[in-house]
Amino acid sequence: VTPTVSWKPDQNQTWTLDYDYRRIEIVPDNYGILFKNGQLIPVDRKLKYYSPFNFTEQEIHRITLQHEWSENESFMLRNNFVYEGRDLSFVRNAIGSINAAGQFASRNAREQTDNADYLQYQIEAVRKFETGPWLHTLLMGFEYERANIDTVRSDIALANIVDPFNPV
Repeated sequence: VTPTVSWKPDQNQTWTLDYDYRRIEIVPDNYGILFKNGQLIPVDRKLKYYSPFNFTEQEIHRITLQHEWSENESFMLRNNFVYEGRDLSFVRNAIGSINAAGQFASRNAREQTDNADYLQYQIEAVRKFETGPWLHTLLMGFEYERANIDTVRSDIALANIVDPFNPV
């Protein structure tokens, strides 16, 4: 969902409001292809080495308010305000390798939750002018950013997969 609304109260100014909503849900399969001693292990590509509990859910809300005001063609003032809220939760396997016994070892799982808020404000003045035959554009501005991120993480040791050709 990404609606945008613009309003032009007069010929010198424009207000624009954007909203962006995203919900993303996937099952992370972060192992890819298995190798042992630098050699590709000939396993069936349909085999899965991730936990059946793996999941990723992310929700993003982003709102942007922009105001542009122009006195004339040589001067413009722009204001931008952006807020983004992001919630992320996932459980996934991490690391792992094939050991000398041919087992898929050193496996662990990570459970993580992130709650993040981002705030940005930007103001810019744009001035166009001439000095003799040269045209100039002068951009002056100020920007403020703030991020507040809370993360909770747990790591869990997992049992080895004894037979990479028959993961259970």
